[in-house]
Amino acid sequence: MSLQTLLRGTVTLALLLMLMPIAAIAGNVNTYVALQADCSASGSGDVVLTAGITDGATQLTIGRSLILDLNGKKRIIIYKIYNL
Repeated sequence: MSLQTLLRGTVTLALLLMLMPIAAIAGNVNTYVALQADCSASGSGDVVLTAGITDGATQLTIGRSLILDLNGKKRIIIYKIYNL
């Protein structure tokens, strides 16, 4: 195999890898404010609760699809907007 063939294959592989989606990094939260921010429409990635949250309301508004990890118990939340 020639060096030119090897380099061409490496460049092709690099270009293909650039097209693959990259999973968003999980947000570790331990306060109600951080939980609200990570679950909002502007948040990204999964949300992992790292501590018991006692400083907020008992209701949480979810503004996007996400996986919410509550102390090892994962909940998949799919957010859809319906135009009626």
